[in-house]
Amino acid sequence: MHTSLFADTPFFSRFFDDSPVSMAVVTIDDGRYADVNPAFARLMGYPREALAGRPFRDTALDGGSSQTVLSSPPAALAGAGDVTLFLETRDGRALTCVASIQIEQIGGRPYYFLIMQDVTGQEPALAELRLSEDRFQLFFRSIPLALLVIDDDYRIADANRAACELYGCTVETFGQLSLRDLTPPDDWPALRDALAGDGRGERAVISRQRLRDGRAIDVEISRDRVTWGARRYTLAVVRDVTEERAIEAELIAGQERLRIVADMTTDTTVWLRDLATNQVVWNSSLTARFGYDESARPTHQWWVAHVHPDDRAAIEASIEAALASAGDQWENEYRFLRADGTYANVLDRGRIIRDEHGRPVRFLGAMVDITGQLQAAEAARRAALEERQRLARELNESVTQLLIRLSLMAETTRRQLDGDAGPLSVEAIGRMGELARQALRQLRLLVYELRPSQLEQVGLAAALRHRLEAVEQRAGVAFRLQDALTAPVPAGLKSEVYRLAQDILNFSLKHIGSATVTVRLRNDPSTLTLEISDDGRITDAAASEGELAVMHKRVAAMGGALTVEDDGRGSTTLRADIPMTPP
Repeated sequence: MHTSLFADTPFFSRFFDDSPVSMAVVTIDDGRYADVNPAFARLMGYPREALAGRPFRDTALDGGSSQTVLSSPPAALAGAGDVTLFLETRDGRALTCVASIQIEQIGGRPYYFLIMQDVTGQEPALAELRLSEDRFQLFFRSIPLALLVIDDDYRIADANRAACELYGCTVETFGQLSLRDLTPPDDWPALRDALAGDGRGERAVISRQRLRDGRAIDVEISRDRVTWGARRYTLAVVRDVTEERAIEAELIAGQERLRIVADMTTDTTVWLRDLATNQVVWNSSLTARFGYDESARPTHQWWVAHVHPDDRAAIEASIEAALASAGDQWENEYRFLRADGTYANVLDRGRIIRDEHGRPVRFLGAMVDITGQLQAAEAARRAALEERQRLARELNESVTQLLIRLSLMAETTRRQLDGDAGPLSVEAIGRMGELARQALRQLRLLVYELRPSQLEQVGLAAALRHRLEAVEQRAGVAFRLQDALTAPVPAGLKSEVYRLAQDILNFSLKHIGSATVTVRLRNDPSTLTLEISDDGRITDAAASEGELAVMHKRVAAMGGALTVEDDGRGSTTLRADIPMTPP
């Protein structure tokens, strides 16, 4: 059983153990491994316990810098930045690693604290990994998220490299601008009002920003208040969501389909049916769109015979129900046979004309061929899915690793500056670290949501486990999943419960901030129960009220009830009891 060197600091111990970044702690006096995290043990191919107490020199390769670097005086290493180490794994493989070396006091004793990245085969990239002596400036300048420092008059006090690239401005140009200069006039009042608060516990703001070349883009602005020197500023994280919002728009198939139909009125096949004789008058589009002879004068029975056999009964039943009702509208989609023997997907809308006694006498309709639009929508859906998967891979492989290093190094810098604050306050460093951790959680959640759902392939419990491992576990939240389902869950209900569970887990990450979450699933023939418990309390009831209201409505729409319980001992439970059959 391994005993962590950081047992007295549970938060750092959990971060050290769960981090995917390789880390090791080496004694200064005799150069032995005092502790390594699981990521480093996996990298080297040893059990974690086998490295504890082992001389660092045993795993160094070249007999040169890798074996002598930790023999340098501690004062010389304190500002040395990154060093290159050549290590040998248990199976004899040679590794090239870039290591950031810090000197930390743990339990009153100094240690070398190494943060390592395996760059074997990537030596040309080493130059890009060198650290600046000014740690805070490195964080601010190098983070791949666009950052703006804004004073109380909305003037831009500073901007990082990512912000310069996004807006097309230099830091000097930013110094002559205010946030109002970057915002289209129609959007400024709403953005100004949204920034009036301190940003804590508030949702990100969606607004537009104007770039140097005159283009306007959609952005999501997350912000916080920080102290820099003797003044208070707003630290704003600006994310370009133009493409993301465009993809979302493409996936709203129903609204898009209606827009397409509205734009294609010139290609509409109009028909008028006499309900007394069942004779139907068609416009010329029946020939132009479907290839039938204008002189055929097709009847209602002819139309029924040309509806796809699999759709025919349902379409006839829906028409009879509309005629028997008191309403005057009918709409449906079905497959209609063309003259060349192929089927077209059509959207058909009808208006029932009634006499003075309310009896239906004529049926006026418009039929639109939407085959091409459906094919285009499916192609767009597939393209969007492929793009989502690509974005998920790129975000996970690049930004996640940078945010992890940013969070850890912010914490290390805060400790070094604690009690000896320089021009940049300890609070600002701490807030930067917290911002990085929040961004990391949100990024992991975004990466997970960009990936295709596992629900249909593996089932409800397994899909939830995949979500917990992909998001909560990587965010440092321990989880337990208790699957006590004893009866099959209907497909439609399974999908709704999975989405509800995702909403509750997202709510927990944002508003509870617990270290452990427990998910329980159970059912009987009549009721399915989803219960999610956290070892924390809701931190901002006002900010979370709207999300809770949405979840209450979702459960109510399924015929169930949602309860929120605080046991008074630091634990919050959200429980949904949902009927196994729809209401």
